[in-house]
Amino acid sequence: MIFNINESDAYLEVRDPNGNIIEPNNDGVYELKNGIYTYFIYKEGFDVKEDSFIVADKSLEIDIELKPLNTEYAYLEATGREGDHEIDGVTYTFIEFEMLDENGERISLAEDNVEYIRSNGRKLTPNTDHTLWFNKDKESGRYVYVVKTKDGIIYQAVLEWIKP
Repeated sequence: MIFNINESDAYLEVRDPNGNIIEPNNDGVYELKNGIYTYFIYKEGFDVKEDSFIVADKSLEIDIELKPLNTEYAYLEATGREGDHEIDGVTYTFIEFEMLDENGERISLAEDNVEYIRSNGRKLTPNTDHTLWFNKDKESGRYVYVVKTKDGIIYQAVLEWIKP
């Protein structure tokens, strides 16, 4: 099983029917048993590709063309508010951020305003909040948020997070 991706440095993740991540051989070939698998391909600034495929006793090649996102500039600004939230019995502290457009106007992240929100390509579940709550315990790194509004505008904002 081989993936031919037009952007060679894109992140590719393949999962087996049980949701386990499968690693390729040294030559980039996946040795897969018969079954249904999923893939996730992400590169900053490009549209995300997610799909499933079936392996059935033959070699398979999947060609993927990542297309650049046509995004509007946005940025994240901390509001100064923090809050605790319990997830699976563990309490985490979250910091609130507003997503602002190039004119400093808030972009609502509420579910009634967005088609999707992605963080480093992964889908987030919008709710009634107009802002983003970021887990203070996340590892330091670059977090890229892409939001598509119901008006069809796609915004991209980057959070360069340094864990306190």
